[in-house]
Amino acid sequence: MSSFAYSAANILPLKVLLHQQLLNSIRFQRKIVPVHVQLNPTNRCNFNCKFCSCSERNKNLEMPLDEIVDCMKTARNLSCQSVTITGGGEPTLHKHFKEMVEKLRELGLQLGLVTNGSLVEQFPSRFFDNFVWVRVSAGDQLPNQLKRIGCSVDSWLQNIDVVSFKSSTADWAFSYVVGTKINYNLVARLVKFANEMKFSHVRIVNDILNAENQQNSMVLVEKYLQSQRINDNIVFYQSRSTYTKGTNPCYISLLKPVISAEGKIFPCCGTQYALENPSRDYEKSMCMGTVNELEEMVNEQRFFDGSVCRKCYYSGYNVVLHHMLNGVAHEAFV
Repeated sequence: MSSFAYSAANILPLKVLLHQQLLNSIRFQRKIVPVHVQLNPTNRCNFNCKFCSCSERNKNLEMPLDEIVDCMKTARNLSCQSVTITGGGEPTLHKHFKEMVEKLRELGLQLGLVTNGSLVEQFPSRFFDNFVWVRVSAGDQLPNQLKRIGCSVDSWLQNIDVVSFKSSTADWAFSYVVGTKINYNLVARLVKFANEMKFSHVRIVNDILNAENQQNSMVLVEKYLQSQRINDNIVFYQSRSTYTKGTNPCYISLLKPVISAEGKIFPCCGTQYALENPSRDYEKSMCMGTVNELEEMVNEQRFFDGSVCRKCYYSGYNVVLHHMLNGVAHEAFV
């Protein structure tokens, strides 16, 4: 298992270097295209997690199905190959989630899903075969969040067990957020479950809005798992305590833009905490335009000015893309 396969934050962007279509676009057209779109179809959510960086969003917003299909058709024509369906809110709460997934697949798009897993049992058998991967989000507060919707960790895991077992073509994973009071027993239980179910990985991260005060949390979790003799080979520990200042231009703003539930485009999934004062919603000043402007933005290569960002986790991407677009001296001397 390698984190290069499952994360883009704070890693060497090998996927960029190995993506032939993107390489050709940069080399022959001098253009970065939206290979990967991150789509927030709805802001509705049945959880109320304290660590949620979107907790102050308008929770009534939901993107109509026809608008989703239209904007993704445009993205597909601009060389988009994949879509991560995420929040915002809990994407499976979208009124037309099943139909949306089917229509995006008909466009020839590869799909990933980020979900809290609370509704997976409501979908037909083999439905999750539509996804390349499914990542189930959890955290120290999971038992309380499940209790508020009349569920338990036992039943939650049982439902995930059933659908992930049936959906053998999708890579399933957990993403676990640790807070100031780490629920070690729950972390251990999910890692053991992931091992038993042959999940692709478990990503353990600290609360991104309180990361500076949790610099030791990854070490503490790792030591605990090892003390309990729990196999953590599929676990990667992603500390959010390390970041850089943003850059201008921000190339990933067109490579993997975020489309919000209100149909606005943002440069990345981290605009909520990019500025000095976190907003717990997509930062309005960082909006690049609407979905109706996507084609124009890509054709004109209108990158976001990331120099305003105090906190950036994608500097590796931007450095590599800068040199790919602008070249390097003595390139034969590798």
